[in-house]
Amino acid sequence: MAQKSKVFSLRIMATRDYCQGARPNQKILDELAIAKPVQNQEFVFILNDTEKVSCVTNEAGELRVKLKTGLNYKVFRAEKVKNTASSDSAQCSAWLSTPDFELNSAKPFKKTLTIHLTCSKCGPPKQ
Repeated sequence: MAQKSKVFSLRIMATRDYCQGARPNQKILDELAIAKPVQNQEFVFILNDTEKVSCVTNEAGELRVKLKTGLNYKVFRAEKVKNTASSDSAQCSAWLSTPDFELNSAKPFKKTLTIHLTCSKCGPPKQ
């Protein structure tokens, strides 16, 4: 019997780390702590490290994705899955292998998720 699939609607909101040079002022840190829609971001839903489904959020941070029901998916920003970093450090490996969130597809739902996006722990892309 084939596994049933359903379309899931999600809105992804995020707080973020500061990922640029010198320490920012408090106003910038406060702004990053406010959850905002994750716009035009590709996410990859991975099931058992074998099946991958990609989709992109819209301007409101919304996406619709068709997934098999009753299963647990690990969800990564595409930049983690498609990594071309030159670093082989333990920090980079840990960052790449940590999902941005997990999703249980036991029931169809429309849900807003708030996640925290961390800075890359990897070096610049390989040449």
